Amino acid sequence: MIDSELEKYFSDMDVMFDTAGWKTLVGDLSFNATNIDSIEQAKTLEDLHFRKGQLIVIAQIVNLEASTRDAHEQAITEAEEAMADGS
Repeated sequence: MIDSELEKYFSDMDVMFDTAGWKTLVGDLSFNATNIDSIEQAKTLEDLHFRKGQLIVIAQIVNLEASTRDAHEQAITEAEEAMADGS
């Protein structure tokens, strides 16, 4: 069994991912990423690095749902293995 605090975290994240607001945010960020991804708009090397940073943050947010679900599945697997081992 997963720690109750960790299980609550995953449950809270699932609730958030199911909201219309989350879906709108991810959709907007994904759309904006295509504009930010254009290096034609970068006038300086500093601007290019700034855009790269923006894309990294957008990717982390857009991929948060999948990475959280993967982490939840991994936590469940590890808890089941620990129970099977008697730890």
